[in-house]
Amino acid sequence: PEQKTRELLAQMYSITLTGGAAKLAEKAILKGFTKEDYIRTGNRSLIRPTNLLLSARGTALADSFFNNDYAKSKPSSMDAIYDIADLKLQFGVGGLHGYSKSGIYSNCYDYDVTSFYPAIILNCKLGSLIFRHIYNQIFDQRVSFKETNDQRADALKLILNSIYGKLKSEYSDERIFAPHIALNICLNGQLYILDLIEKVSHCNILLANTDGIITEKPIPQEILDEFMTRTKFKLGTKRINKLILRDSNAYYAE
Repeated sequence: PEQKTRELLAQMYSITLTGGAAKLAEKAILKGFTKEDYIRTGNRSLIRPTNLLLSARGTALADSFFNNDYAKSKPSSMDAIYDIADLKLQFGVGGLHGYSKSGIYSNCYDYDVTSFYPAIILNCKLGSLIFRHIYNQIFDQRVSFKETNDQRADALKLILNSIYGKLKSEYSDERIFAPHIALNICLNGQLYILDLIEKVSHCNILLANTDGIITEKPIPQEILDEFMTRTKFKLGTKRINKLILRDSNAYYAE
């Protein structure tokens, strides 16, 4: 299936079918660029979300991220541990990970943000205007294709999800390479998930990761609605019949 998706993407954008998925995504974006267009802008400052609603502790954690000058410090210096209820969260440039207690759980609830990283790029207006224009067109077109079960939706999803890796790869085309934007996406994503976690700790959070959480109790709909309205993200929900949890990197859900 992945090979067929790559072939379809190459056909859609009239690009050569060489390289992996990320390389094809890069080629697709560059089709809309001139030689003078770049994803990055002249400003390398990290853009802090304005619609976060964090506790004093959460705000202090965000301050520690955004007071770091990325141009002068190593990204690894942004690692942090945050405890809330029984949940121990690990923040850092590698993403967000956390869990409460190892065990076997039944009838849990899985909440994840739909197309999280692509949505962060667009909602937080990260990158140049020409990049966001092209990326938004791809995003909207994929939604239309998905509604009609058009296979081209999978090809466009490949672009949306692969571009993050190209932003931070030194082997990317210089017009694509923008590691500070990749870092900005990662950090903003973690803070949005923390925003949600702080509102629902009473729902017994079992597991947290880059784009969502698993809880033992259902989250009240009014909390979900408030979060989605304020942040403009969409939350998907599904039931988990059984969760076998050792830690944040070793678990099985069905």
